[in-house]
Amino acid sequence: MKVVVVSPEKELAEEQGMVQEMFRLGLRNYHVRKPKYSTDKLRSYLSKFDERYLDRIVIHTHHELATQFKVKGIHLTERHRKKKAFRTWLTMKWVKFRRPDIQVTTSFHVIQSITRNHNPEYRYVFLNPIFESISKIGYKSTFNDDSLREALKKTKYKVLAMGGVTFDNIDRVIDFGFHGFGLVGTLWQNENPVKEFQRITEKCKELDITFS
Repeated sequence: MKVVVVSPEKELAEEQGMVQEMFRLGLRNYHVRKPKYSTDKLRSYLSKFDERYLDRIVIHTHHELATQFKVKGIHLTERHRKKKAFRTWLTMKWVKFRRPDIQVTTSFHVIQSITRNHNPEYRYVFLNPIFESISKIGYKSTFNDDSLREALKKTKYKVLAMGGVTFDNIDRVIDFGFHGFGLVGTLWQNENPVKEFQRITEKCKELDITFS
């Protein structure tokens, strides 16, 4: 099962150190979502990571940095797919020319998006919010449990649950049939993000979930 940690929007003190500790605890996928960062600020952020961990990082903005840092992948937001479609296409062509091995992921917010069409270019996709979001106040799920299960059976995508995933509802994520899940608010709004990640890791082991 794929377990992803998504960064907080605002940088926290010792953030890179905490993430690298999560890497040592088994984390294999870290999504850097810093929508207000300039290219230079994101470059500086990435440079603070040990180079051996860069191949576990996926960046959500300034995708051209994937030619300077050997990151694992790039993530396309809904805005990239729609409002910046042509510009995104050009950047993608350039990045994939320089980095043929780069992984591409994206996010969807309506259930029909994972069943109507399939783009094999995406390694995996997020569907959110599955539960009420912790990091975005008032951002509640509108998905019906039965239709969600049915869609996950039909889709060709590897779909990860996002939004409100916590230690207490991982069992439901598995029951729905998701390929994995992402963690945001449940970690970064905890007084000890690393300790909470370790607690979730231990629960995953009890449920016989192997990180991928």
